[in-house]
Parts: sequence; C-alpha cells; structure tokens
Amino acid sequence: AGDGAERLEVLAQRPARVRQALRVEGVRGSAEITHSNGGVTVLDASGYAIVATSNGDVRVRLLAVERGVPMSFITSNGDIDLTMPADVRATLLIDDSIPLRSEFPLVSSDANGAREPDRGRSRLRRLAVNGGGPTIRLFTNNGVVRFHRL
Repeated sequence: AGDGAERLEVLAQRPARVRQALRVEGVRGSAEITHSNGGVTVLDASGYAIVATSNGDVRVRLLAVERGVPMSFITSNGDIDLTMPADVRATLLIDDSIPLRSEFPLVSSDANGAREPDRGRSRLRRLAVNGGGPTIRLFTNNGVVRFHRL
C-alpha cells in the first residue's frame, strides 16, 4: 500500500493433532490473530489487538495503545495474560465467573451495580480502568485473566 502500511497474512494447514504456539513480536498498528489449536503470544506491539484461540493461552504485551479502538482477547481453554501501559483508559467486559487478577485499580461501571445477563447462568461485568474508555472484551471458558501494568 502507498500509505507505508504493510500487511502480512499467513495461512497454514497442519495435522489437527499437532499443537503449536504462535508468536508475533514488534507489530506496529493492528494485530488481528486467530489460531485454532495452540497458544498465541503478541509481544511489544503498538496499536490494538484482537486475539482468539480455541485451545491455548493468550499472552499480549502492548507498548502503546491506539485510543478509541475496542479490543478482544478470547480463548476457550487457557489463560489470558494482558500487559498494557499504565495510562491506558479502557473498560473491561468480563464474565463474572472468570477469575480476574489486575495490577490496575478497577471500578465497576455498571449502573447501580447491575450486571448484564449472559447465557442465563453468569453475568458480564464492566470494569473501568483509569476512568474507562474503549471496551476490552476478555473471555476464557477454562482459565484465569491477568491484567498487568507495563
């Protein structure tokens, strides 16, 4: 593209019984990564990220965050380990059944403590980081979410 942006797209087929992790470093701009059978690590990226895997941990370290852009970090079977700059302004959207450990102070931004119903048995929480901002959706069926300061 003439705007200086580069796009890298990798498509690969491999036997389903082989579990391999995917690691990406130094992305500037956007990182949208979907993986089906292994962990995903995105390190020292700047901009925003959307990461999903069906069977593995999600580990993301963003050095700078694009303001105003929602992000999503999802795994069906693994932990989420997210590191962001100390001054990030965001609103976490997370199911109340998911264990969350945060180095950031979190303030419930749900009106009057009410939570949105989700799938009938659990509820979504909205937690403001540094006053709130764009939504960061965090989901795991079988893991813990850790949210670290850079």
